[in-house]
Amino acid sequence: MRLHSKAFLLSLLLLAGILIMSTDPSLSLAQRNTLPKGWVYLSDIDPTIDLDMRYATTNNFTGRVVKGYHAPECIMRRGAANALKRVQHHIAPLGLSLKIYDCYRPVRAVKDFGRWARQPSPPEEKQRYFPRLAKSQLYGKGYIAKRSNHSRGNTVDLSLMPLNANEQEVSKGTGMSCLLPKEARISDNSLEMGTAFDCFDVLTHTRHRGITGEARKNRMLLQRVMKRYGFKNYHMEWWHFTYHKTATPRVYYDFPIVAKPE
Repeated sequence: MRLHSKAFLLSLLLLAGILIMSTDPSLSLAQRNTLPKGWVYLSDIDPTIDLDMRYATTNNFTGRVVKGYHAPECIMRRGAANALKRVQHHIAPLGLSLKIYDCYRPVRAVKDFGRWARQPSPPEEKQRYFPRLAKSQLYGKGYIAKRSNHSRGNTVDLSLMPLNANEQEVSKGTGMSCLLPKEARISDNSLEMGTAFDCFDVLTHTRHRGITGEARKNRMLLQRVMKRYGFKNYHMEWWHFTYHKTATPRVYYDFPIVAKPE
């Protein structure tokens, strides 16, 4: 019996966890701004959460806007977004807010990271983001992934910041090591976490013994409150959390991130 039906192939892909849901590239961005069922813009769920969507800007390790990021928006599954709202309400009485760096990440962006990883880097890029590693090591050590839970809509990169913090500068310049103390590296109005976001180094491991004092205290606070509301941390990145209280199909999406409809 020949088993080449679309339904059968779809079942195999789902079981393998490699299904990629994409959009017709011939459609305009305006035509593609309808989210999949069960997905939301975080700002519609809680507009008080600060968005610093790095990959929609040049202020990230690639030095350019990443493919698929057409707007600085946080898009994710509704369950994860509602959980972030509960985290925000929990920390607000402490004088704190969540600060989001990345949410849903299209598959095309993950592939773009891969292309970046295979290209040579200028010295200032290396110094800023991976001062103690060769770029060729980033895949093998788990800092760059070939497939990302961000593409499933249940994962977020974030930090904590003071409520009503001053607006941050975009940058203090190139060549500032992500391992320097907060006041010396690229400007970020978040709390001190021991390293910058997207720093490729062992010091970003959440419980690394080299992180002490205020930075460790802030990391542990972030871990506790995120865990309380259903998020699990990736141990190599203090900023990376996946919502696991609601089962999420192993489907990887590739629609572009566009501005929220008016």
